[in-house]
Amino acid sequence: MFYALQIDSNGNGIGSHTYVEEPSTYPSNEVPCTQAQAQNPTLYQVVGGQIVESLTAAQSAQIALLQSSAQKAEQAPLTYTTSGGVTATFLMTPHQWTKFMGAYLKYVVKGDALPSGYAFFDQNGKSVAVTVADISGIFDAGMAQIDGAMVKLAGLIAQVEVATTVSDVQAITW
Repeated sequence: MFYALQIDSNGNGIGSHTYVEEPSTYPSNEVPCTQAQAQNPTLYQVVGGQIVESLTAAQSAQIALLQSSAQKAEQAPLTYTTSGGVTATFLMTPHQWTKFMGAYLKYVVKGDALPSGYAFFDQNGKSVAVTVADISGIFDAGMAQIDGAMVKLAGLIAQVEVATTVSDVQAITW
């Protein structure tokens, strides 16, 4: 089997053909390619007679990597020093963040009385006594961490979207 990448007038892959025998000449809008390239023609373009990853495909792949990095940054463990002087590192998993938000809504926003000995568990499972001020502080620090990641992600995606070459796109990292 022989494969050909169909390209548009800008060299972008738009489709593919499979030939049983290698043609003596390919149509002007086709170039020989591998089976993998033929299976995903829109991921490629022809530049200077060479098949390369398309800018659009590179941008999509880089944005996906950046989004993954942003999620990791949002969920990175958070170190906080309580009003009692205890420095603890708390997990920021979605489950743990839900617990922090619940405590924030109940004890800070709603103003319910904090039970005696109320505590959060640090990343090692150790109980860390917290006050209403600590709950508010941990929530604020968590929001700052999440917001910081989102702002950084938005800026990096904007850079990816205006990059004009695959190598420029791939140079934009977290």
